[in-house]
Amino acid sequence: MKDKLGCILLVEGQHDKSRVASIFDGEILVINGYQIDPQLVIYLHKAKEYKDVVILVDSDEAGKVIRKRLLDVIPFAKSIEVDIEKCNHKNKHGVAECDIKEIENKLKEFVIINNKKTITNADLYDHNLLGKTSSKQLRDEVAKHFGILNYSPACFVACLNTLKINKEDIWKFLETIS
Repeated sequence: MKDKLGCILLVEGQHDKSRVASIFDGEILVINGYQIDPQLVIYLHKAKEYKDVVILVDSDEAGKVIRKRLLDVIPFAKSIEVDIEKCNHKNKHGVAECDIKEIENKLKEFVIINNKKTITNADLYDHNLLGKTSSKQLRDEVAKHFGILNYSPACFVACLNTLKINKEDIWKFLETIS
């Protein structure tokens, strides 16, 4: 079983996320370049009350620009830099190419012991938020109501749990829209 990160980790791209997710479970969100989603910023401002927000981007020039842009809109975030000497593969030098030990060492302070979630995928299935053709639309409505992200079902669950949104409040809201 993988250790779980107790922070919200922001990474540059999908390969970075895959690399970190191969080592840790947790809320790992992809920035996807220079454009920062305003909904993400709103969510992070709420979530900072419950979890640390951590930036882990490449140490190259593009990564430095992205880090600066992120810190401009979320100045409370902690920024982690990897050792470029421990992160290279086939002439690439980023998080996706990092030695596992380098990533573990940089993120060890954010590992949590208790891996219990408040809301699970089973809860979503039980209330048609997963597994039905209308599930995405329902999740979008719940996400809008509670001011969270719905990039994917996993992201949706992570956001609900980060903000400690009560199951009963979600189910009551669903009753009002059915």
